[in-house]
Amino acid sequence: MRRTVHLLLSALCCCFFLQVSAQTTTTNTLAHDGLNRGYVLHIPPEQSGQDYPPSLPLVIVLHGLGDTGNGIMLGSGFNELADANNFVAVYPDAIEDPLWGTAWNNGLVGINGSVDDIGFLNALIDEIDALEEIDIDPERIYATGFSMGGFMTNTLACEMNDRITAFASVAGTLVDAVESDCAPERLIPLMHFHGTADPVVTYEGGFPPFIHSAEETAAYWAAHNNCDADPSIIPIPDAYDDGITAEKWQYENCDGVSETVFFKIYEGVHTWYQPTNDVYYSQVIWNFFEQFTMSDFNTNVSDNLVDAASGLTVTSYPTPVGDLLNITANDRIELVQLYDLNGRLLVQKQLGTVAQQAHLNLETLAAGTYILAVKTPLGSNKQLMVKQ
Repeated sequence: MRRTVHLLLSALCCCFFLQVSAQTTTTNTLAHDGLNRGYVLHIPPEQSGQDYPPSLPLVIVLHGLGDTGNGIMLGSGFNELADANNFVAVYPDAIEDPLWGTAWNNGLVGINGSVDDIGFLNALIDEIDALEEIDIDPERIYATGFSMGGFMTNTLACEMNDRITAFASVAGTLVDAVESDCAPERLIPLMHFHGTADPVVTYEGGFPPFIHSAEETAAYWAAHNNCDADPSIIPIPDAYDDGITAEKWQYENCDGVSETVFFKIYEGVHTWYQPTNDVYYSQVIWNFFEQFTMSDFNTNVSDNLVDAASGLTVTSYPTPVGDLLNITANDRIELVQLYDLNGRLLVQKQLGTVAQQAHLNLETLAAGTYILAVKTPLGSNKQLMVKQ
């Protein structure tokens, strides 16, 4: 059975960390909410004796269950990318849970539910930005994470999108409890990676309990960004004899400059794939991050979405909805459709009258998040709908 990189991290921590220059990589603590929170900070060296740029991007890298910031630093390779691309990388530590080990408060029931990780990460950004030797660019702060850190990355996309510009989750999906309250007021560029043979966080979801599947997670963010429901699927060249093949699912025609991208790793397990694999996660993630700045997302999104090209406005209410969904538009509604997050059509209603409102009976629909599509002569509109 293949031994994953993640399982080797603890054994590698001590010997590797001693080789890291103390001038660029330091272990630190930050007092927050009555707890001393640890983190490892890596600052790239000055290039050829030159001063640092006026401000540097910051990449926050979140470890998995039972791991440490030092562990994910060793397993991800972000220090080398930070040096090559002139960004700062930080690897915070989660708090020890009595039953589960180090764990993020990411919405999974019964795991560190009282720990203020959102407040800690906000304070951590402030502390790094206050350092004398560097300035952090507030337009270019990014977050990624593995496994439970991937769950937390999706949580940050919901709860810290006012400070973090773009997100990438690896083998950790959107938690049901987080999704039910998730309402970002802007578009969210997000990338997700998942192996189909992952035995720890299963590709199909449901284990651990109360999480979205890999494809549901990608579809959720694609719908939030108003992308096409069906992605373009691009095979990745099978360049290495590593037992995996991969596809890139690119969701097209998203609003603004937002992107939703999913990498499906066939026979992929619960690990962070390296330069000797068909998809080197860290490099792909950085290439994704560096496209985006916060000012790219000045346009808010809400339940009242406007198609800028056509002028179409569609409003659905109440939010969340019970058994009856009301829909109004500024144009004649011709067709109303409801999809699940896998793109399966569940409800369709063709309107034969000239009306700018419609109603859907959802009594038989299970609680969850769905994609509402409304077609009028002006155009089509898609938005997320939550059924309670």
